[in-house]
Amino acid sequence: MPTFTVTVSGLEFYGHHGVTPAEREIGHWFGLDLALEVVGDAPLTDALEDTVDYGAVAHLAHQVGTSTSYKLVERLAQHIGEAILAEFARVQAVEIELDKLAPPVSVPVPRTGVRLRLARAVE
Repeated sequence: MPTFTVTVSGLEFYGHHGVTPAEREIGHWFGLDLALEVVGDAPLTDALEDTVDYGAVAHLAHQVGTSTSYKLVERLAQHIGEAILAEFARVQAVEIELDKLAPPVSVPVPRTGVRLRLARAVE
């Protein structure tokens, strides 16, 4: 069965994440890029059921990013990845690039973030 990568790029959401209580209260914009390693016959069959629905992936990532508050983007990225692996059986691994847009730092930085990769345990 073929393995291919499905991407979701440029997803943005407003979430209440940050180290300080003020950051978590006020909130920030976040940017998210995902790369999903998928096993399925979609390249051969042209059928949605043989891949992963990127709209459903984007919706789930948005829901995770806006529903719970975390201090660190590392933890938020981990939670997004765990949710994707739990929900979509065809996804074998996910790479998450999560950025805090216009972070509250003392020098001009348009974005800071983390890149994290999670993979299913090999059985």
